[in-house]
Amino acid sequence: MKMMNEARELDLHDKKHILSNDQIEKAEQKIGLFTRGNALVPLTNLANMQCMQFVLEEGESYIRQKK
Repeated sequence: MKMMNEARELDLHDKKHILSNDQIEKAEQKIGLFTRGNALVPLTNLANMQCMQFVLEEGESYIRQKK
């Protein structure tokens, strides 16, 4: 995960690796880098941006954690 984060910092495209480690809050903060800056909740913009892959990965993370 550390190496993936370093790569992300070089090329801000991959956020879902954080979800693979079930770190949902951290992943939501990272996805906020790619949504409108004035959004109170960055995830509200994802459906409009057609970024359902993140939402699906987040759901799978919750399932793995039995939440």
